[in-house]
Amino acid sequence: MPEKDLGTWYALWMAVPEPIKAAIMTFMLSVVVAIQDRDTSWRGRIMRVSVGTMLILMSANGFQAAGMSDGWGYAMGVIVGLFGLEQFKVWVKRWADSQVPK
Repeated sequence: MPEKDLGTWYALWMAVPEPIKAAIMTFMLSVVVAIQDRDTSWRGRIMRVSVGTMLILMSANGFQAAGMSDGWGYAMGVIVGLFGLEQFKVWVKRWADSQVPK
């Protein structure tokens, strides 16, 4: 039974290409961060997960293109992605507030 033998799951995980692993892990990290945010609706959480995952992967690819190793590139991508997402939310909120007539 594959569910009883952890070696099967390990072999399956090792067969997955590195960019796909990074996408899966950043998606899971974004889901955890979005679930902890109790102030937004489910629609907002889904947007946060999708934008957060894209931002993390894009910044990680940028760091790798600049010459960082894959591991450091993804680590820096997560840092920039998580802090950048909060700053992005502040900018969008400020812009939305400026668009509402008073």
